[in-house]
Amino acid sequence: MTKKSALFTFFLPVILLCGLLWFFYTPQVTPEEQARYVALFCQNASRSVNDDALRDAIEGGNTGYALMRQRVNRQAANRVIGAYNRLDRSEKQAIRTRPSLCRERLSALLEQ
Repeated sequence: MTKKSALFTFFLPVILLCGLLWFFYTPQVTPEEQARYVALFCQNASRSVNDDALRDAIEGGNTGYALMRQRVNRQAANRVIGAYNRLDRSEKQAIRTRPSLCRERLSALLEQ
């Protein structure tokens, strides 16, 4: 068996299988979940604008006896922070003081 045939008969199917498993088992972002992350981001935007602040807001309410522990969906958090980073400086300042404007503007950016 040559190196090329070994590559195609063993490694390529294993790599494809791993890729498919990764694709189907990564959490997808639902519109409801994305709206929740936008609301949490806008609620905390006046204090801190980063991934850790969203993680703390979501996981901070988890107590040791919680039945449904909340986990952070990094994909949803990164999409919200990315939308915020696309804004110019004046819009960022306006968003930090008015949560309703923040939710409206980020939701519109995420729908594009």
